[in-house]
Amino acid sequence: YLSLRRARAAQARADEARIQAEHLATFMTARMRPALEQYGRLSLLEQLEEQSAAYYKALPAEVRNLDTDRSEAEVQGMLATLHGLMSDYPGAADYTRACVTLREKIQAAAPDDTENTAQLLLFQSRLLMGNANGATDADRKSALAGNYARLKSLAAQHPEDLSILHAQAELAEGYAYFLNLQGGALDAGLDVAEDGRALWKKITDREPDNKWNRSFRVRAILLQGAILFGAHQTDQAVKITQEAVDYAEVALKQD
Repeated sequence: YLSLRRARAAQARADEARIQAEHLATFMTARMRPALEQYGRLSLLEQLEEQSAAYYKALPAEVRNLDTDRSEAEVQGMLATLHGLMSDYPGAADYTRACVTLREKIQAAAPDDTENTAQLLLFQSRLLMGNANGATDADRKSALAGNYARLKSLAAQHPEDLSILHAQAELAEGYAYFLNLQGGALDAGLDVAEDGRALWKKITDREPDNKWNRSFRVRAILLQGAILFGAHQTDQAVKITQEAVDYAEVALKQD
């Protein structure tokens, strides 16, 4: 009888911890995070994400499941992005590795989870672009080409899934920059930069009130213009850069 009561009490504690984690994830993703992203409150957003990360880290193994792993992976991924934006590249790499570890675990348990697959490809690629694992340039270039092709195919299969579209757009920006730094890869870099520009247009058309997306669209246009300037395609570069200026003016009126 006592053993049964203890087992029930332990299960009740586990259920309560899981419910708290789910409430925390919902609060962060559905309410606080979008608002803070919109208005550039990166330091406050980082503090909230750090609290979430600490909470998930402290969860007992018996209350963890795929849902808590997904929520923690999202938190680690956001922290990686925030630390990158704040130029803390070692910190960003650490959070990216943590995110990849969780995403790989989810992938093994739920290979049909397309959103997780997209995020795994994105964060694996970030490690490659930052050379956080010490791979050769040739290996990095080959792996990134494969990851981008897989993510592009996944987005084509699920054109209405904004999370996958976001992942491809984010990877396109980083991959285009990476290719631009590689000798003999200029044409490929321009093609990927054009992908990124088109993808962010799709995203802002579908989410016109999102300030975060609008800023990424301007960055994507400017990146394509910079690559064109580097290729001495001056007339086209000026045209693309003017597009960025015109869109930025429209975006500022929406803020």
